[in-house]
Amino acid sequence: RGPVSLDFTDVKGHWAAKEAIVTAVAGGHSLLMIGPPGTGKTMLAKRIPTILPEMTPEEQLETSMVYSLAGLLSSDRPIIKERPFRQLGRRASQAAIMGGGYEPLPGEISLVSNGILFMDEFLEFDRGQIELLRKPMEERKVTIIRRSQTYTFPAGFTLIAAANPCKCGYLGDTEHQCSCSRTEIDRYRSRLSGPLCERIDMCIEVSRVNYKALTGDETAGSGEMRRRIRIARQIQRERFSALDFDTNAMMDEAHIKEFCTLGKKEQNFMKSAYNRYSLSPRRYHKILKLA
Repeated sequence: RGPVSLDFTDVKGHWAAKEAIVTAVAGGHSLLMIGPPGTGKTMLAKRIPTILPEMTPEEQLETSMVYSLAGLLSSDRPIIKERPFRQLGRRASQAAIMGGGYEPLPGEISLVSNGILFMDEFLEFDRGQIELLRKPMEERKVTIIRRSQTYTFPAGFTLIAAANPCKCGYLGDTEHQCSCSRTEIDRYRSRLSGPLCERIDMCIEVSRVNYKALTGDETAGSGEMRRRIRIARQIQRERFSALDFDTNAMMDEAHIKEFCTLGKKEQNFMKSAYNRYSLSPRRYHKILKLA
């Protein structure tokens, strides 16, 4: 559940960000938080382990098998019982991320299967590193070929990322002036390609907390957030009981037609949004799954 000293009650304000995190964890949706330095993005992410739902026996077995292959189990820790939360470093090699070696071993995206992969300063990673996530996020597995043999490891993780809005970090900040040129901003943001961006379900802005929220008492704690996630997970397990998955994020187009049927009013609303914002079919379906 994360260090006992960490709790979302420590995070004043940021109600929208907390709501987005609950939704991401409950439904297995990837999330990108964008905001200036010091607004609390990393602080929010570091508390996610305190709200992760219990693993099912099947998930424990799958994740434990990955850790066993990597030699990370011991007599003191013979099985993985809590969802992994791992932070990817900017110096990670392709082999460290994807897995590899002469006798291929699982990488970070497999070690965090059934859990959360956190990438801080997301757009400071090389574009090549970021692009490595694209196929595993879609297929929930990674395939490595060595000496004409194929090795497949699970990679069913949820991506939580945090990024500054520009290179200097202060684009749109009310307290500091951005020093980046338009070209620098475009170059910085181009590290996140369109295809990968479409695989991220939610993107939220994290702004500075005002004085009233900072000094107030009202705030959501980890216990309440985790309770809501448990309820949402149970609803999804019942919804998808006849299928081989149990979170909204894993629905494909056929499942969306079955479980996300819209009334006439809702269809008109989505038609208007689709045309107004030039949504791609993938983004349209993402919105329905998230809703």
